[in-house]
Amino acid sequence: MKKLIVLTGPTGSGKTEFSLYLAKKINGAIVNADSRNVYKFLDLGTDKPKNLKVENYLFDFVHPKNQYSLFDWLSDVEKIIKKTTKPIIIVGGTWLWIKALVQGWELPKVGPNKKLRKELENLSVERLQEILKKLDPRRFKELKENVKNKRRLIRAIEIAKSLGKVPKIRKKKKYEILLLAIKRKKLEKIIKKRILDSIKNGLIDEIKNLHEKKGISYKKIQSFGLRYRYFTLFLLKKLTLKEAVEKTYKDTLKYAKTQIREIKKLKPIWISKKSEALKITKNFLKEEVMP
Repeated sequence: MKKLIVLTGPTGSGKTEFSLYLAKKINGAIVNADSRNVYKFLDLGTDKPKNLKVENYLFDFVHPKNQYSLFDWLSDVEKIIKKTTKPIIIVGGTWLWIKALVQGWELPKVGPNKKLRKELENLSVERLQEILKKLDPRRFKELKENVKNKRRLIRAIEIAKSLGKVPKIRKKKKYEILLLAIKRKKLEKIIKKRILDSIKNGLIDEIKNLHEKKGISYKKIQSFGLRYRYFTLFLLKKLTLKEAVEKTYKDTLKYAKTQIREIKKLKPIWISKKSEALKITKNFLKEEVMP
């Protein structure tokens, strides 16, 4: 059974730094598990890592006009695992993706329906909820806190229309996984600093360019959440800059707490030092560190 290192943690915990350190020490390959880092042009609003200088996959390759689902990600991860001989480090904070990989979810083999997605994208969250509730009441109830997540609703409708309903997820362990989670003190300060730094480095211009040069609607940009939601509202003069900062900070902190809560359910090994992560990883792989 293929061994995978999965490195996760809340936003601002230093996942990129840790993963780069590990990749260099064990001559490994990094695979992105952040649902926003897959998109091109979304850089400052996602703290997307650049110039990683190690073998890496699934960063910066999907146009923001397109959707990229959990099904797509799991499929791509499986292809990468088959083709690379290097130790693989899955790194990211999208807890649903991490959960699906760790628990071995087998999702319905329903590919993207671009025509349907385009139609559904123009509908409100409330209308999408009505459609899914009618198509598959069980799946609608299962969404719980994600019942307002437009992407999840669209994907559920897509599957339900193809198969009649969304089948229950089957689980089959495919890989031997070492799950590491980073714990970090002063997370509040780090989150606030990242928001302010992204503004200084040109986040507002990035959002303008997404709309004016890449042809992405402001509504679509807002759907990427957090910084994109509130700083787009600032551009539209619906919030002051101070309000946008405070709302982004509050929601990001709330999201970080959700990440921690969900990650805890998977019972990871919590780490705070890179050297600690390396020692545990070496023991897991039972290999000497590459020079």
